[in-house]
Amino acid sequence: MNNYSVDDAITKKVASAYDTDKEKSELDSVIGTINAINDSFGLIDIPDYEKPSFSRLDVPSKNSEEIESDAKNSLADYRNTGLSNIDSNFESKKDTLEQNKENLKENKASALNSISSAYNSARVNASNDALRRGLARSSIIVSVLDAFSKDEIDDINRVEKDYTDSLNAIDFEINALDAQRKQAINDFDIAYAVKLNDKINTLTSEFEKKQSEIIKYNNEIAEKEKEYRENYDKLVADIKEKNINSASEQSELIAKYGSKALTNYTKNQVFAVLDNYMAGKDKSKRIELLTSSGLKDALGANYDEAYKKYVG
Repeated sequence: MNNYSVDDAITKKVASAYDTDKEKSELDSVIGTINAINDSFGLIDIPDYEKPSFSRLDVPSKNSEEIESDAKNSLADYRNTGLSNIDSNFESKKDTLEQNKENLKENKASALNSISSAYNSARVNASNDALRRGLARSSIIVSVLDAFSKDEIDDINRVEKDYTDSLNAIDFEINALDAQRKQAINDFDIAYAVKLNDKINTLTSEFEKKQSEIIKYNNEIAEKEKEYRENYDKLVADIKEKNINSASEQSELIAKYGSKALTNYTKNQVFAVLDNYMAGKDKSKRIELLTSSGLKDALGANYDEAYKKYVG
């Protein structure tokens, strides 16, 4: 069977830690007992009220015009793009029709040139033919040339009429396009108005919800402040009641035994605790204990006498 042993250094370290914890526990107990003795015959100071540092949120405020403005701003791209698309679509079609008008003018000019050239050529040929045949001054050639002029005029009138009819047809299409454009804009404005109204309702609902949440939060802060104040007032009332009872008890003891007797009684109780606590401790340990802030504060006016008694 193997024998195991704990290292002496570890044993001493554990024992030292145990002793330190034990000493602290004993000192805390003595300080608590002394404070209880002092409290039994002393008045408790009323703490100053310190308002809690709760921060409130600013409640936002917006009127209907501001919400409508926000809604319009959010739909600005939608509206601008929609109207731009309508204009772009109809302008493209109108440009095509305007180009057709220019083409008509060019075709008309070309047709008139062709007519003029053809009839001029026919006249020259007829005159040359009459000249070869010796009929340059006859009534026959005059009749032929008059017929050419009449036919030329008829052809020119036909070209002019075709041009005018085609031009009127294109102008009709342009006017129809303008009417369609206006109708498309009206339809878009109606759709935009519906969308804008929905957006206003959404923003109004979101704003009112946010506003309600902030008001609710601020009301909860107010309730917490009220509760904090009520707890403080209750504490003050408890302290005052305790002070009244303590003062009454002190008055009775002073009236019966005198103030000096009461002071001595309190001091004797404190030193009785200290006598028991300091027993068996060497001078250096007593100095260490008496100079600790906790015990020094608890002893208060009795500290100098205690230090002289237990240290010398």
